[in-house]
Amino acid sequence: MENHAAPIVPPAQDAPGDYVIRVSGWLDPSWVEFYDDLSVSVTALKDQQPVTRLSGHFVDQSALLGVLTALHHFGLRLLSVELIEPKPAQIVNFK
Repeated sequence: MENHAAPIVPPAQDAPGDYVIRVSGWLDPSWVEFYDDLSVSVTALKDQQPVTRLSGHFVDQSALLGVLTALHHFGLRLLSVELIEPKPAQIVNFK
């Protein structure tokens, strides 16, 4: 029996997407005033380095790179960048 699963196609580099970025360290939430669609939260566990989580919509990879570059200039260590896959649209059959 053949497998007819659809191939996985990576998103185009110029496609918009929702991302979650995690960095080690404290980033003041006022920093995101320069970035309209980003939200910031900081988790600080006892005896551990705080982790800052930024999430939001990026219009393209260039916008994402701009934020990553700014974080690098602040001296924050990048922990992860995650593309949040959109949920598949529900198919509705109108009969």
